[in-house]
Amino acid sequence: MTILYTLKPRESLEDDQEIRSVNDVDIISNYISDESRIIIGYADKVLYPHTEKHISKIIYEASKNKIRVTISGGGTGITGSRVPLGGIVIATDYMTKIDMNSKLDILKYRESGREYMIGIGYDDERREYYAVAPPGIPLRILNYMVEMKNLYYPPNPTEKNAYLGGTIATNASGSRGFYYGSTRDYIRRLRIVLTNGEILDIPRGEYYADGYKFKLRYLDGEDIEVHLPRYKMPNVRKNVAGYYSKPNMDIIDLFIGSEGTLGVFTEIEIKLIKKPEIILPIYIYFKNYHNSIEFVKEIRSDPHKEVSGSKILSIEYFDKNSAKFLRSKYSGYIPEDTGSIIFIELESDNEDRLMDSLSYLDKILDDYETIKISTSLDRSWFDKAIEIRHALPESVNEYVRRHGTHKVATDVAVPDDKLDEIMEYYNYIGIESGLDYVIYGHIGDNNLHFNFLPRNKNELDIAVKLTTKILIRGVELGGTVTAEHGVGKKKVIINSEAKPLIELMYGYSGLIEMARLKNIFDPNHILNIGNIIPYDILEKIE
Repeated sequence: MTILYTLKPRESLEDDQEIRSVNDVDIISNYISDESRIIIGYADKVLYPHTEKHISKIIYEASKNKIRVTISGGGTGITGSRVPLGGIVIATDYMTKIDMNSKLDILKYRESGREYMIGIGYDDERREYYAVAPPGIPLRILNYMVEMKNLYYPPNPTEKNAYLGGTIATNASGSRGFYYGSTRDYIRRLRIVLTNGEILDIPRGEYYADGYKFKLRYLDGEDIEVHLPRYKMPNVRKNVAGYYSKPNMDIIDLFIGSEGTLGVFTEIEIKLIKKPEIILPIYIYFKNYHNSIEFVKEIRSDPHKEVSGSKILSIEYFDKNSAKFLRSKYSGYIPEDTGSIIFIELESDNEDRLMDSLSYLDKILDDYETIKISTSLDRSWFDKAIEIRHALPESVNEYVRRHGTHKVATDVAVPDDKLDEIMEYYNYIGIESGLDYVIYGHIGDNNLHFNFLPRNKNELDIAVKLTTKILIRGVELGGTVTAEHGVGKKKVIINSEAKPLIELMYGYSGLIEMARLKNIFDPNHILNIGNIIPYDILEKIE
């Protein structure tokens, strides 16, 4: 049987530095919610480690004393994943440097008093570039640093202030996931602190489960057998619901998307590619949504995800209501009678090829009712196109804030052959509800976000109930309740009873399997309590 051996923490020059501990209420308040504010937590103090040994010491002491620990990234999540439910917060804000390594090209960058350090290398065997990076580096800084070397980190989550560690904990993805895939596809190696203070160092491709099990061997020689959940994951392009589990899987994948419940990342090795030469954003305005859906199905049918030689990086959808929101800020770009919008990004190393691809798209569009196509190779257009793409969530948040409520959103994804059915259901629910709503997102991956925009408490209650119906319908169609945002502490209301979101997919038995797995890695139940598995279920495991 495959055995994973634990290691001692690395020694670092900064290990002797005192770990800053803060119990000031105002500072703690910065760590008790996330971008969604769906839940406000509480904690006794916040700790700021700098090294792997710091984290090992904190986690070991907390586990020994059964003190809850919540790992905090950039706070950009929308599921309450980083929200503490008591105990201490480990802020990874200063986990920004790696250990020096002579095999790597070391890059440094300083911003707002913090120094960021990564290493760039080339793997001759795999013929690929890679970076070794710390968990507390924001994506925008990581991207800036690797692009200095004309390289590129393909995962493209919307929030560029997210920390790298947080994006791996949730297996984040974004608009360009259609071509590049999710974060999981670019993780080469992880170093992870376990709750006993020992370390796992897991390279991709070296440790595989034997069916649904493997062993952990600790430094004292003790062996513990790990059993993976046996539930069947949905056959969708994107899914981050619960622990990744397949027979004979690469064990590194168990930790990606585990939302900080199994261990703490301290060093991350990521695959890089050559920086794209030219990216061409295109907006296509349709008279109705049916034609836009049929167009999407046609262009994504190429197994190489190309159109006339150019790569299709992203395919995004905006419904009629989304178009209205965008028109309020960008009236010169969005035609009045727009029924839906498709946003595409094409990538190539050649302008002529891009123009050929655009001409080819134009011919395809002759079969559909389009109003207008907007595109240009000018840099100013690229910046404006990306600005428009990301303006909708901001406009939606402004709208609900004015009404003193919050949006109620879904993150459902379904199999390719169920796209029509879920779209019909979205529109049926939206119209029948009588509430304001928008539908937008990553249609290339069948991952659309249905957002109710309630204007008062009564509408909020209606939105919550109808959202549960959407989630149930997504599961009935073979889909996932969360394609890219993670589970966090989200629940659903069924027959007036709050149930764990993940139970919709895997049932109560699936929750028990996940709880047993977590219990192996976290026997004292301290790490990121409330994420994925509710505490009351975890406590039933001995």
